[in-house]
Amino acid sequence: MSGSVDEVIRAWEPSLGSRTIVAQPDTGIPSIALSDTSLVWVGTHGPDHTDGGYTAAELYWAPFPAGMATASIGGSTSLPAISGLMSMQTWGDFAAVLGTDPLMKLDLFVVRLSDGHLWTIHPRPGTTYMRLLAVTTTEILFGTRV
Repeated sequence: MSGSVDEVIRAWEPSLGSRTIVAQPDTGIPSIALSDTSLVWVGTHGPDHTDGGYTAAELYWAPFPAGMATASIGGSTSLPAISGLMSMQTWGDFAAVLGTDPLMKLDLFVVRLSDGHLWTIHPRPGTTYMRLLAVTTTEILFGTRV
């Protein structure tokens, strides 16, 4: 993608070498996460997407890409975020990412991959989300500042 300002996801395997598995036009990719079943990434859009400001953002997912030449998008969900989206984790049927909403609050966005359902979880009063640490099928572990 010589000369392109778009971001891509590349993979490497001994049998296939290095290759681009995700390339979306006019899209930044500020974060990705990988589980034993899924590749999940955030796609951002807008004139400032390379500088961390977005006019639109989506969470995309694909099956685990081992042995594949490219990753086929399995689904996507729009995220109500205008910046951030740097701390992300996935496992099982869930992915979670921290991002700044239009009110400039850092929220936790959780997506169920099987149907694209989105939950927005605001921090408790007096706390700020700092980092998303892990996602399991039943729990989300994150760090906060009090």
